[in-house]
This record gives sequence, structure tokens and C-alpha cells, in this order.
Amino acid sequence: MATHSPLSTAELSELKVNVLNSVLNDLVFPGSNFTLRFADLPFVLTQPDIYLVDKKLKSSIQIERLNRPVQIVSKNFIKEKSGKTIYLEFQSEEQDRNILLLTLNANIFSSPENRTINLSSLKIKFKKERNDWTIMESPTSLSA
Repeated sequence: MATHSPLSTAELSELKVNVLNSVLNDLVFPGSNFTLRFADLPFVLTQPDIYLVDKKLKSSIQIERLNRPVQIVSKNFIKEKSGKTIYLEFQSEEQDRNILLLTLNANIFSSPENRTINLSSLKIKFKKERNDWTIMESPTSLSA
């Protein structure tokens, strides 16, 4: 892990919003020729609300062409809901000063069993070139 990071909170937030926009609309990621496909997207969209557990993003995100916002919530919010709740969650790992692995996970939390089940993941490796973060290689999609 890099001790000095060229990635600011604003840059990471922008990457996350761009990934969400691309995934939820089945679009090519800006500045690349990669369409970000998410295996469980139809399942995620069956729920009336789209939840994203994220500590860095502070407010709901309006996604182009989607008729509802992505609500930024805490894990406690998810755990307090009754029944089964599908939610998205990012993980980020800086692999060196200019390389970032960003993973978007879809999970389902079941309150009766009090457990989380991983559904699918999309791993995207970014490289910083000049002032832009670009996708280095074809994103990897994993399904449970």
C-alpha cells in the first residue's frame, strides 16, 4: 500500500459515481471502451430503493437515466431493515502510487438470519496517467 497517495477523496468519489453510472445504465466507462456489466444488476434493480453502503460518499447520487437515486446508507441502516435487503458496496485498494483496484460488490442482507450473502462483484483496475484515472485492463466480473 502506498504511503503517499495521489488519490484524493474527491477523485475516489468521482470514480465511484462514474462506475455506478456506467454499471446501472450498462454504459461504456468514460474515457474507455469498456462497458461495465454487473451480473446481478437485474436483481439489484428489482428492489424499489437502491442502497450503497459507503463511508466516503455523503449524499444520495442521482444516476442518469435511472428513475431513482442511489441512497448512501450505513451498514446499521441495512441491518435495521426487515426482510432481505440488497445493497451495493465499494472496496478500494491502492496497489501503488498510481494504481487503484476498485471493486463494486452486490450483497444481500437477511434480517431473519442476521447474515450477509455476497452476490456478485466487479473488479476494475485503474491507472493514473497525467491527471486522469483510466481503466488499465478489461474489468473482471465474479458471480456467487
